[in-house]
Amino acid sequence: MKKKAIHVIKVKVLKDHRTMDSVKTIIQSLLNSVGDLTQPQQKFLITLFSTLLISCGRANFTNLGRYSQLNERTYRRQYQRSFNFMKFNQKLIERAIQPESPVILAVDCSFIPKSGK
Repeated sequence: MKKKAIHVIKVKVLKDHRTMDSVKTIIQSLLNSVGDLTQPQQKFLITLFSTLLISCGRANFTNLGRYSQLNERTYRRQYQRSFNFMKFNQKLIERAIQPESPVILAVDCSFIPKSGK
């Protein structure tokens, strides 16, 4: 009889809980400035962004469900709802960068597939 190998998944957790609380506070204020979101959608997005910071490996629904208190099915259902990521990113950049600071835009085209491949 073959023995199955047991794989232990180690999760890197932020040791300082104050750091995670401050991240959640920043996300909450950004979501409030974005506007018309329901309370469940706000709670989901806070959990999503927090989970993305601590999860290991690829960011798919299965792994997100593994590293958070939400189910994989919840991620699939919430992703069907619309969310204005453009406005959220704009508010995040406005918060992070001073208006008078010089800004440089760079585009990484390495993900664009080449023709014939």
